[in-house]
Amino acid sequence: MRVVSLGSGRFCVFKEFKVFRTDIGAPWFAVLSGLDIVALPGAGGGAEEEVELLMVKHKTKIYTFGKESIEDVI
Repeated sequence: MRVVSLGSGRFCVFKEFKVFRTDIGAPWFAVLSGLDIVALPGAGGGAEEEVELLMVKHKTKIYTFGKESIEDVI
């Protein structure tokens, strides 16, 4: 699984899978999920203010690769 920062607390989570069935045309597919990380003020009353992080999930999409595949992304 890979997590890519999109900036401003937004992230894309990427996971690729290989299908071992031969009757399916695309042997590889990927699941991409978008999410935001939001900082909520905590209830701490000390000098160092505590912050609670909240994950807000957005869309999840499935992408199927044809016969091509991505080996490395630099």
